Amino acid sequence: MQPLTLVSWNVHGICSQAKKTNIMNYITKLNVDICLLQETHLSQSEEKLMISPQFSQAFSACYNSRQRGVTILIHRRVPFILNSTVIDPEGRYIIIQATIFNKTFTIVNLYAPNNDDPAFFHTLFSQISSFTANSITIVRGDFNTVLNPSIDHSNTPANVRLYHAAKTINEYMDDFGLVDSWRIKNRLREYMFFSPVHQSFSRIHFFLTSNSIIPKTNIKIHPIILSDHAPVTLTVQTESTFKPSHTWHFNTLLLKDPEFDKIIRKEWADFLERNDSPSISPSLLWETGKAVIRGKIISYSSFKKKQEQKLENDLEEKIKHLTNKYATDTSEQTD
Repeated sequence: MQPLTLVSWNVHGICSQAKKTNIMNYITKLNVDICLLQETHLSQSEEKLMISPQFSQAFSACYNSRQRGVTILIHRRVPFILNSTVIDPEGRYIIIQATIFNKTFTIVNLYAPNNDDPAFFHTLFSQISSFTANSITIVRGDFNTVLNPSIDHSNTPANVRLYHAAKTINEYMDDFGLVDSWRIKNRLREYMFFSPVHQSFSRIHFFLTSNSIIPKTNIKIHPIILSDHAPVTLTVQTESTFKPSHTWHFNTLLLKDPEFDKIIRKEWADFLERNDSPSISPSLLWETGKAVIRGKIISYSSFKKKQEQKLENDLEEKIKHLTNKYATDTSEQTD
């Protein structure tokens, strides 16, 4: 089984180089294969700026540098063969169909209008309908509406009406055999968007997926950071046995780590003391020494990475706990 991980994130503008760097660094930490970004605010001339050494393919629907825009990024390690695309000239959605791990996937990234606009979803699902046959379908993005107001919004009374757009989405989910992958596995109140204007939290982002892959999926909502929307990851276990090749690269930042410098100097000295003798040629000694030190570097790097990962995970859990507490407190005040 080979996992395929997608992240979806409304980044609320990514034109700033500093913000783009922070966003991409966080995405890299999540170790994702396919990245779906909404509200990129990129113009047509700027879309190629999203291509990087890690994400070698980018597909974008652009509008202007102040609003809309969606982008799909494909990591270089993914065995990706593009079959077809649909790009919305209004910068609202992009549809790609591709062969990944020898399976056909239809992936949709969308940023819906922030008003009750069922016509938009009629148009979108009409486009999707020509791709869904014999395909694993994943529809993801910012839908700008909740599907279940009583549990998907922090300040909504239980008897609030469902928007026409939400009714339309639910109808197409039934028609296309799609399910809300987060809600089908979780009955919890957990939110993905904070509105500072209304002081409210909501879940307006969805991973709508083919019902058949639900047993093979895992979905996680990450903390609301760097944007007013939370990134969400979906991992699908595919049946592929494909394993991407990995080339080891030395992390030059370790050279600034005094502890690393001390350890490696000692390991090199110990190696020479044990192995440097007239019976061993200098070239053999050098090649053997490099292999030994490489192993020590990998071991140290792994140890440091686990330490840093634990600190980051602890911090993220604290952020999520405080976010949920604030959302609960806000909801109780409005009841």
